[in-house]
Amino acid sequence: MEREVLKQKLAELVNNEETAAPLDDLLLSMLPYIGDPDPILRDRLIYGIAGNWITEGLVPPALMIRILEELLTERFLFKERNTQEVLQHCGLQRFYIGIKGKPFFLRL
Repeated sequence: MEREVLKQKLAELVNNEETAAPLDDLLLSMLPYIGDPDPILRDRLIYGIAGNWITEGLVPPALMIRILEELLTERFLFKERNTQEVLQHCGLQRFYIGIKGKPFFLRL
């Protein structure tokens, strides 16, 4: 999903508006932007919404495993240390901690 389209859909959710995008699609669309330099998109929308969904138990275990597997691919592990890659790595850690804290993770 394009960055601005994702940002708009997430902003609609924050404003208690409905979006046609399924939760699975939105969560997977967030992943490429976890290191985005825009703090509104990264911190408020992506981390805020994903964190709420995870802690509220709205994300099924199979999807959390899929997200974790994706985050552990080379695509999300940085080799060079420019600002966006460092932010992306921090985002990876935040998602991992959020997922790891859920009870299903202990059953893996």
